[in-house]
Amino acid sequence: MSRFHEIELKFGVVNNAVYANYCQHGRHEFMESNGVNCEEVSCSGEALAVSDLTIKFISLYSGCKFVVKTGITGTSVAILEAKGTAVWLDNKYRPTRIPSHIRCNFTHFQR
Repeated sequence: MSRFHEIELKFGVVNNAVYANYCQHGRHEFMESNGVNCEEVSCSGEALAVSDLTIKFISLYSGCKFVVKTGITGTSVAILEAKGTAVWLDNKYRPTRIPSHIRCNFTHFQR
């Protein structure tokens, strides 16, 4: 459910910047549900960073209930469509290959 602090009072709709937070939360939940402990990754000094995020907005109003669904190839949600690109960063924050112990959690999504 949209929360009061996410609403633009003048228009009564969810602020467009908040949608990116919804996507970030969905990505985090997706990683956790597929066996990747985000806190452990963070403590290792590595990271998964979004390098591109494109959002098609459909307005949410105060009090709207919604579900965020995520997947490897994209997402289609009643309130928005978003496509993002993420890159794995090593402990010096340079792009690198996703470690095999992480990548193995997502092999069932590969075509």
